[in-house]
Amino acid sequence: MTMLTFEPFRGLDTVTRRMFDTMSEMNRNVKQQVEQFSPRVDIAETEQAISLHVEIPGVQKEDVKISINEERILSIRGEKKQSETIEGQKFVRVESHFGTFARSFTLSDSIDINAIQAEFNNGILQITLPKVEPEKPKSIEVPIA
Repeated sequence: MTMLTFEPFRGLDTVTRRMFDTMSEMNRNVKQQVEQFSPRVDIAETEQAISLHVEIPGVQKEDVKISINEERILSIRGEKKQSETIEGQKFVRVESHFGTFARSFTLSDSIDINAIQAEFNNGILQITLPKVEPEKPKSIEVPIA
């Protein structure tokens, strides 16, 4: 006679894994729909300046605004508009991001905010932040009474 062992939790790991995979997929889809478009930024530095290289393909120059506030925060804002659909065309999957975007960077005192330059070419925004030599503290002699 053959003895069979009873395993009450056999197969439970497969069901659990499938459940978590399904939930992860649902969560990923929701995040993609809710997430705000955020352009990628590369930052480079030389002795003379800091450069921001912002990738915003599909965005028009007119749809991008750059500003600096009194707290020395550089803000890049804009909107990537969704392309028009052709009548009768139905998307099966959309991986492109559309909507408004914003990136902010705090500028140090070594940046000359009055000399900042920006160029926009083929979906690449290049911002040059020239450096200035920070003022050295003045030495003041205090007379002793």
